[in-house]
Amino acid sequence: MSWQLAHSQDKSIVGIYMGQALPGRSFNERLLEPITMQAPPIFLAYRKEPGVVGDNHDPAHGQKVVQKYKELGLGSRAELVHSLSDTKNSEVMQFLPKFVRSLGTQKR
Repeated sequence: MSWQLAHSQDKSIVGIYMGQALPGRSFNERLLEPITMQAPPIFLAYRKEPGVVGDNHDPAHGQKVVQKYKELGLGSRAELVHSLSDTKNSEVMQFLPKFVRSLGTQKR
Protein backbone atom coordinates (compact mmCIF):
# COMPACT_ATOMS: atom_id res chain seq x y z
CA MET A 1 0.00 0.00 0.00
CA SER A 2 1.34 3.40 -0.83
CA TRP A 3 1.98 6.01 1.82
CA GLN A 4 -0.34 8.47 0.08
CA LEU A 5 -3.20 5.97 -0.09
CA ALA A 6 -2.71 5.04 3.57
CA HIS A 7 -3.20 8.69 4.54
CA SER A 8 -5.91 9.51 1.98
CA GLN A 9 -8.63 9.60 4.68
CA ASP A 10 -10.50 6.89 2.77
CA LYS A 11 -12.99 5.55 5.32
CA SER A 12 -12.17 1.95 4.35
CA ILE A 13 -8.60 2.36 5.65
CA VAL A 14 -8.92 1.75 9.37
CA GLY A 15 -5.26 1.14 10.17
CA ILE A 16 -1.75 1.14 8.72
CA TYR A 17 0.74 -1.67 9.38
CA MET A 18 4.15 -1.42 7.75
CA GLY A 19 7.32 -3.45 8.05
CA GLN A 20 10.65 -1.86 7.15
CA ALA A 21 8.74 1.25 6.04
CA LEU A 22 9.99 4.47 4.45
CA PRO A 23 13.39 3.22 3.27
CA GLY A 24 16.44 5.31 2.52
CA ARG A 25 16.04 8.13 0.09
CA SER A 26 12.30 7.63 -0.23
CA PHE A 27 11.86 9.41 3.10
CA ASN A 28 11.65 13.15 3.38
CA GLU A 29 9.85 15.46 5.78
CA ARG A 30 7.06 16.11 3.25
CA LEU A 31 5.83 12.55 3.88
CA LEU A 32 4.65 13.76 7.29
CA GLU A 33 2.30 16.37 5.79
CA PRO A 34 -0.65 14.00 5.13
CA ILE A 35 -0.68 12.93 8.79
CA THR A 36 -3.63 14.81 10.27
CA MET A 37 -6.04 14.51 13.18
CA GLN A 38 -7.95 11.97 11.07
CA ALA A 39 -4.92 9.71 10.60
CA PRO A 40 -5.65 6.03 11.20
CA PRO A 41 -3.73 4.03 13.80
CA ILE A 42 -0.27 3.01 12.61
CA PHE A 43 2.18 0.27 13.58
CA LEU A 44 5.75 0.28 12.23
CA ALA A 45 8.15 -2.65 12.66
CA TYR A 46 11.88 -2.69 11.88
CA ARG A 47 14.60 -5.32 12.13
CA LYS A 48 17.45 -2.92 12.92
CA GLU A 49 18.07 -0.13 15.41
CA PRO A 50 17.60 3.60 14.65
CA GLY A 51 20.60 5.15 12.92
CA VAL A 52 21.70 1.84 11.45
CA VAL A 53 24.54 2.12 8.94
CA GLY A 54 24.41 0.10 5.75
CA ASP A 55 20.67 -0.63 5.84
CA ASN A 56 18.33 1.85 4.25
CA HIS A 57 15.38 0.67 6.38
CA ASP A 58 16.15 3.04 9.24
CA PRO A 59 13.65 3.13 12.12
CA ALA A 60 14.63 6.78 12.62
CA HIS A 61 12.28 7.55 9.72
CA GLY A 62 9.44 5.75 11.46
CA GLN A 63 10.24 7.57 14.69
CA LYS A 64 9.53 10.84 12.89
CA VAL A 65 6.10 9.49 11.95
CA VAL A 66 5.38 8.53 15.56
CA GLN A 67 6.54 11.98 16.69
CA LYS A 68 4.11 13.62 14.26
CA TYR A 69 1.26 11.55 15.70
CA LYS A 70 2.32 12.66 19.20
CA GLU A 71 2.43 16.32 18.16
CA LEU A 72 -1.17 15.97 17.00
CA GLY A 73 -2.19 14.38 20.31
CA LEU A 74 -2.54 10.98 18.64
CA GLY A 75 0.37 9.24 20.32
CA SER A 76 -1.83 6.37 21.46
CA ARG A 77 -2.55 5.56 17.79
CA ALA A 78 1.11 5.15 16.77
CA GLU A 79 3.50 2.38 17.73
CA LEU A 80 6.97 1.45 16.54
CA VAL A 81 9.18 -1.51 17.38
CA HIS A 82 12.78 -1.89 16.24
CA SER A 83 15.85 -4.07 16.72
CA LEU A 84 13.88 -7.23 15.92
CA SER A 85 17.09 -8.77 14.54
CA ASP A 86 18.31 -8.86 18.13
CA THR A 87 15.41 -11.12 19.16
CA LYS A 88 14.48 -14.73 18.47
CA ASN A 89 11.80 -13.60 16.00
CA SER A 90 12.88 -10.94 13.52
CA GLU A 91 9.73 -11.26 11.38
CA VAL A 92 8.24 -7.78 10.96
CA MET A 93 4.73 -9.18 10.43
CA GLN A 94 4.57 -10.94 13.80
CA PHE A 95 2.58 -8.11 15.39
CA LEU A 96 -0.05 -7.86 12.64
CA PRO A 97 -2.73 -10.09 14.24
CA LYS A 98 -2.60 -8.13 17.50
CA PHE A 99 -2.70 -4.82 15.62
CA VAL A 100 -5.73 -5.89 13.58
CA ARG A 101 -7.56 -6.98 16.75
CA SER A 102 -6.77 -3.61 18.35
CA LEU A 103 -8.46 -1.72 15.52
CA GLY A 104 -11.86 -2.79 16.77
CA THR A 105 -11.26 -0.97 20.05
CA GLN A 106 -10.00 2.34 18.66
CA LYS A 107 -12.16 5.29 17.70
CA ARG A 108 -11.33 7.77 14.96
